Amino acid sequence: NYSSAYFSKLFKQCFQRNFITYLTDVRIQASWELIRNTDLTIREIGEKVGYKDPNYFTKVFRKVAGVSPTEYRESGAGMPGR
Repeated sequence: NYSSAYFSKLFKQCFQRNFITYLTDVRIQASWELIRNTDLTIREIGEKVGYKDPNYFTKVFRKVAGVSPTEYRESGAGMPGR
């Protein structure tokens, strides 16, 4: 029963980052695993990790990983760092 403002403040105190940044990191890390270990399409992976719009998923992925999901898959690389 916390207000969203209070929750945000507590979350940042505990994790040294805001909730949206944390959620994005969790989603993108999950997508790295799916890209490396499945044959799902990028669209399907985006949906599985919580992005309804595949273009937005690609944009966020590129911002975090430095490459698009397709480039990441083609490189066969490990998990990029943030």
